[in-house]
Amino acid sequence: MLGVKGVRFTYSCSEDLMSLFESFRWMVNEAIKVGLEKKITSRFRLIKTVYEDFKKLGLHTHHILSACEIACAILKNHRKHGRKPYVKKLMLKVDNQAYKLEGDVLRIPRAPREFIELKLKIRDYHKQFLEDSSLHRGSVVVTPNMAIISFSKEAFITEPRRVLGIDINERTVDLATEQGYLERIDIKAIPTIQHEYRVKRERIQRNICHNLRKTRRFLAKLKGRQTRRIEAVLHKVSKKIVEYAKQTKSAIVLEKLKGLRKNHRKGNRKGRALRGRLNSWNYGKLQKFIEYKAKWEGILVIYVNPKGTSTSCSKCGCSGLKLIGRVVECPRCGLILDRDINASINIAKRGWVALFSHNIQPNEAMKQLKDVEPSGLEVNSYQS
Repeated sequence: MLGVKGVRFTYSCSEDLMSLFESFRWMVNEAIKVGLEKKITSRFRLIKTVYEDFKKLGLHTHHILSACEIACAILKNHRKHGRKPYVKKLMLKVDNQAYKLEGDVLRIPRAPREFIELKLKIRDYHKQFLEDSSLHRGSVVVTPNMAIISFSKEAFITEPRRVLGIDINERTVDLATEQGYLERIDIKAIPTIQHEYRVKRERIQRNICHNLRKTRRFLAKLKGRQTRRIEAVLHKVSKKIVEYAKQTKSAIVLEKLKGLRKNHRKGNRKGRALRGRLNSWNYGKLQKFIEYKAKWEGILVIYVNPKGTSTSCSKCGCSGLKLIGRVVECPRCGLILDRDINASINIAKRGWVALFSHNIQPNEAMKQLKDVEPSGLEVNSYQS
């Protein structure tokens, strides 16, 4: 299994580099335009079509190839989602054969036999990647604020001895093993941050000034701050989950939540309110953070069907649970449990079946797991 991680470095941008950014953005947008007009889907055909025109700019050949690669990726996304393809942000992608990194100096080509040197700010976190000879360096993405270098390694999957079920909610992340409940991680900071910046944006939009361009720039800055603060929380949570899975040699089990927002696109006022909450829910980003961190450590990640995880009893398997607030009650075995804890245990058990019961029928495997008593908390006395 190949583990990939992008490491960010900060630096001071120069005027020569800004000029290169502008030229690279123009090439990407021009390649997108040509691809749409001539209905080109192949990257190599697009390169062949625009190569001679882009060569007149006098830039290095690698920039032409990278621009066409990015343009093809944008065109593919456009055909899939129908979004208007246009690149606004300044950026530059350089493959691993074109740049050179010596110490804290990153040298990237501008034109044939002409280079631009970037002085990177190296910290202790960066040294563990730069000094590790077993890591392979991939491409580098440069923006006016930072340079992101990708590192990869061949991570051997550790044979799991148990599973760790993760139930991601709006305000909590619940962890459970195949034997019962483990821990609850509080992520209430994320809705708080979202509400804080929503109020700020509404205040700005009510008192909008005549300079619309300045207002949009300020709103974009607020959006960037909100994203960075939320991602900092998600990184801490995903790191904690992966570290626990590494210590206990567990496979991580997540819910396959694709298409969740499409189910609430239409409806009454309650449906619109729920759709707004789902649109601000960062479950997908947290799952991606967990997955790439787990791959880096050689930890297996399993996705299971989420249907019925909150409405099925984690002890006897009964599907007719009574919901009382945030607590569910089983009419068959009398289990009283928080619905999120119940869901996390069911997720872990489904992951256990998928991982260790390949030669056993699912129903027989679940019968074996039904006899397992949940542990970690006294489930009959737990209240939300």
